[in-house]
Amino acid sequence: MPRLRWIDLFRGLAVIGMIATHVAGAFLANSWKEGGVWNSFNIGFGFVAPAFLLCSGLTLWGALQRRVSVPETEGKPGAQPLLRRAALLLLLGYWLQLPVLSLRQLIWRHDPAELARLFDTNVLQVIAVAMGVIVLLALVVRPLVSVAWVAAALAVAIIIGTPWVWASDSAAGLFLPLRSYFLAQPDATFSLFPHAAYLLTGFASAPLLLKPRRYQWVVPALFAATFFAAEALLTETIGGVPPHDRYWHGSIQHTCFRLAALFATISALKAITQLLEQQRETGLATRAASEVERRKGGVVEEIGKRSLGIYVLHLMLLYGSPVNMGMIGWLDGRFRNAWDPLACLLLALSVAALCYGALLFWEWLRAAYPTAARWAKRLWWWAFWALFLLMP
Repeated sequence: MPRLRWIDLFRGLAVIGMIATHVAGAFLANSWKEGGVWNSFNIGFGFVAPAFLLCSGLTLWGALQRRVSVPETEGKPGAQPLLRRAALLLLLGYWLQLPVLSLRQLIWRHDPAELARLFDTNVLQVIAVAMGVIVLLALVVRPLVSVAWVAAALAVAIIIGTPWVWASDSAAGLFLPLRSYFLAQPDATFSLFPHAAYLLTGFASAPLLLKPRRYQWVVPALFAATFFAAEALLTETIGGVPPHDRYWHGSIQHTCFRLAALFATISALKAITQLLEQQRETGLATRAASEVERRKGGVVEEIGKRSLGIYVLHLMLLYGSPVNMGMIGWLDGRFRNAWDPLACLLLALSVAALCYGALLFWEWLRAAYPTAARWAKRLWWWAFWALFLLMP
C-alpha cells in the first residue's frame, strides 16, 4: 500500500500536539492553568494520545496487508516481524521509565515511587499490547477483514466496559507489572481501558478509510456523524461528558465524543490532501514533475513520517530517561510550572525542531556511513547495559 499523505499529516499533528501537551503540563505556570481558555486547551490536549493510537491502528492494517500476502518461508508467517516490533515497543516503553541506571538499586531499594514509575503504562505499552493482540488474531483468522470485525467487537467491549473496570477495585490486587494496564487515571497514565479501543477502532475502520474513493472525506465524515449521534444519545440517557476538571475520566460518551472529533479531523485532512493532489495534477505539465512535487511533504508531514522517533526523543529531552536528566529536573526543577504561554510555545517548537533535526542527521549518517551508524548504535546499547548491570 502506498504511503498516504493524510495519515502522515494526522500523525504529525498528533506528535506536535503531544509535545505541546507535555510542555504545558510540565512547564506552564499554575497561574495560567485556570479559566475558560486553559480548559479549552486542556480538552484539546485530551485528543492527542487517542489520535496517535487511532493512527497506529490504521497503519497496522496496511502493514498486515503486506505481511499476510507474503507466503510463509521456513514455516515462519509473514506477520512475525510485527510481533517482534510490538515486543520492541513494549521494551522501549519500559526502558524510558527506568527510574535509576542501576539494576541493583532497582532490585534492592524497593522504592514504591520508583516501582510505580517503572511499571506505569504509557502510549507505547498500549500500542504494543493492542498491536500484539491484532497480529496474533491475524495469524489464525482469515481473511484480514474478519480480524477487523473482531477488532471492532473488542473496541466496543472495551468502551462499554471502561466505566465498570475503572469503578472496580479488582485491579489493585493484580500483580504489579499488570496493574497499570487496568487502573484508572491518574493512577495509570494510559491504561488499556479505554485507550486500546482507539487503536482497535483505527484498525477496524481501516478497510473503509484506506479504500480509494472519489470523495475520500465522506466515509470518515459518516463515522464522525455516527459517533457524535451516539454521544448525544448517551448524554440524554446516562449523562453528559465529564466537565473540564474531570475530563480525563473514562466514560462511554466521552470516548464516543473523542472518536467523533478524530474522524472529523481525518475527513478534513482527506479533503484537503485530495484537493491539493488534484491541483498539482492539473497544474504540473509532466508526470515526472508531478511525482517529484508529490514527494515534497511539508514539515508536519515529514514529522509524521518520523513520529515514533520524535515521540521517544521528546520524552527523553523533557522528562529524562535512564541515561539523561530531563529538562523538568534541570536547576533542581526550577523550570517546572514556571513559564508563561509564550515561553512554553517557543520551547515546544524548539523541542520539535531539535528532535526532527536529530532524526534527519541520523538518517543522513545511516545513508552516508552505514557501518559507522551501525557501530554507534551498538556502542550506545553496550554502554547502557554495561552501566545498568555494573553500577552499584
